[in-house]
Amino acid sequence: MEPIVASLVLGVLHFLIGGIWYSPVGFAQVWIRGLGVTRADIDEARINVKAALAASALASIVQAAVLVMLVQALAPVSIVQGALLGSGIAFAFAFLPMLKDRVWADRAWSVIAVDAGYEIAAAALIGGLSAWWLG
Repeated sequence: MEPIVASLVLGVLHFLIGGIWYSPVGFAQVWIRGLGVTRADIDEARINVKAALAASALASIVQAAVLVMLVQALAPVSIVQGALLGSGIAFAFAFLPMLKDRVWADRAWSVIAVDAGYEIAAAALIGGLSAWWLG
């Protein structure tokens, strides 16, 4: 039962980190400029915000659950090892695909840096906390 609770709590934490990361106090302006749009463009877009938030929350919980399972499978894992595991996975499966996208689709480096930075930082924190929680 504890891994399930850890997955849910850490998934919500991952989601909340994203909320701060992409907020005006985080990297929203850098990200928006990198996309080549304005805040008005985003506000005018026909985005189903409830669906987008639900998808983001679900993705965060699944990401946390996978890290919890990996930390549990590799136990005992120290907090540092958990953080390295999380950041390594995010680097390999988030940043590197974004890097390919940058090259093929000519995405701005700032967008890649903000998006990949969020995934790597959040995964490092979730991995480290998973190791602490389940250790």
